Amino acid sequence: MGRGIAHAASRWRANRTILEDLLPGRAAVKAETEIRSNLDKAVELGKVSSPDADAAFRRLEYCGLGG
Repeated sequence: MGRGIAHAASRWRANRTILEDLLPGRAAVKAETEIRSNLDKAVELGKVSSPDADAAFRRLEYCGLGG
């Protein structure tokens, strides 16, 4: 759920968005991959332009609190 909120925040509000996870590494990589895939699909469907999708992706940051 959190990655969906981060995706929406970076895309619709045009804000720098930090996706923070309690577990380091894997969760952030999975979130990053899923968000990129969702943005690519939105471009494919004509819901967002490729430059806007790329800009939204660049606004995302990932950080883990765990070890």
